[in-house]
Amino acid sequence: MNVSDMGPGVRAGSGRVLYAGIDEAGYGPRLGPLCIGVCAFEAPEHLGTSSSLWTELAPVVGRSLADARAGCLAIADSKKLKRSNASGLGHAIAELERSVHAVLRMLHPEARLSDDTGVLGAIAGDLELPDWYRAEPIPCPAGTTEEHVSLGARRFQAACVRKGVAPRILSTVVVDETRFNSGVDAEGSKAAISMSVIAAMLPRLARMASADSGPAQTVKLVLDRQGGRTRYADEIRSRVPGSSVRVLEEAAERSMYRIDLPESVSPIELTVAVGADRSDFCVSLASMGAKLVRELLMERFNRHWHTRCAELKPTAGYGTDAGRWIREASDRFGRREITPLVRKA
Repeated sequence: MNVSDMGPGVRAGSGRVLYAGIDEAGYGPRLGPLCIGVCAFEAPEHLGTSSSLWTELAPVVGRSLADARAGCLAIADSKKLKRSNASGLGHAIAELERSVHAVLRMLHPEARLSDDTGVLGAIAGDLELPDWYRAEPIPCPAGTTEEHVSLGARRFQAACVRKGVAPRILSTVVVDETRFNSGVDAEGSKAAISMSVIAAMLPRLARMASADSGPAQTVKLVLDRQGGRTRYADEIRSRVPGSSVRVLEEAAERSMYRIDLPESVSPIELTVAVGADRSDFCVSLASMGAKLVRELLMERFNRHWHTRCAELKPTAGYGTDAGRWIREASDRFGRREITPLVRKA
């Protein structure tokens, strides 16, 4: 799946930066896709980091469910915004939908976002997925009302225009179970699969920053660190041929690099930081986009198997419940049919 670089943007020029973030959803489960999201906003250089977008766009955006209940669009780590289905506080994905739809409506004003097929197409492109993700479209937004989403989208667009801020991309790469398992066999780990997708995103971000007339922009890209790894330079060099990678810092809490790509005049300043999905605006939105895509696809997954066996209870694909689902589905359909659904790592 290619990462879309569509977006209205603002004319590039001195004093502007492309702030970007990458994060994933579905890194740990046994069932369902790995979804890797990317988000980028063009904004004034004086912001310093994309985290300042929370301040710039306040009070339209906030950082918590409490802010959402006060009328803000909540932009935060997706794990903090997806409610439990048993919480009694509203639909599980309502806040994901409100914020992600607000950005998608700026990026794709002509897109049809009234069902999950349209939403998935806008954020993940033309998906070629296994049969268990093919189902009749369901209306969207699924967790809130069209009026609620439209109001948030109009307020968000007005705030962006006032502050000279423009979304350039909100997209998700979907790695389904078949591709995931093939990747583990070829690469040796799921971390390597993520890095291969991230490496493919770097030239696209650099081209986006150089696309308009005027001086090239710097890309300030942030990734959330997975595990305790602190060194990334050699892997970037190996995965992006011709790249020049200079180490600026490699420490316990963050690693920083300057990346210059062949045939690009826009440098990438890369930061890999612990907790970036909570502290960086673009990383948070990338995680939300990826999470929404995974939630919509898992809904399709569960509907597919429910139509074949109404007694088979749905699953989110994680932990002991994934094990329960695999056992019950294997008993009903046979291990040969279910084994390709189970991720290897």
